[in-house]
Amino acid sequence: MANKTEIEQGIIACNLIKAVYESIRIHEAINPQFFAIGKIENRMSEYAKSNGIKLATREIYISYKQIAHATRTQKQHVHKAVSIEKLQIFPLERFNMDLYYDSLKKNFVYTNYKEKYIIDPDRELREIIGKPRKVAFVTASIVEDVTNFRMRQYKKI
Repeated sequence: MANKTEIEQGIIACNLIKAVYESIRIHEAINPQFFAIGKIENRMSEYAKSNGIKLATREIYISYKQIAHATRTQKQHVHKAVSIEKLQIFPLERFNMDLYYDSLKKNFVYTNYKEKYIIDPDRELREIIGKPRKVAFVTASIVEDVTNFRMRQYKKI
């Protein structure tokens, strides 16, 4: 369950995701920046700690590019896109979602069984100016087959 600070940070992240989406839609340019959308919650950090999984940061990040990718028109036409509304509320809704660890891809997956939000715990990203930086990074897509979560590679946390 999210505490008051996490909820406040989540609301800010929701608004920021929406603003970035509008900026991409209007300007049709993708800024290489990324930003934090909230802290890694205890169930993920405890699982990582007890299973020797490296978490690059204590926050989860998303980028302008991933927002554009997750919501792009081509994906919408084939019903594989996460809506901006769903992506926007992820920072708050994740606390109510099931969380899995995918042992094959070595990432965490939040899901409501309609959409999935994949957290790469140790992704290298490059800032506009500066050296590459390792972060916990989120990407989003729809769930095509709910039964996949029953596969051996997924461990529910």
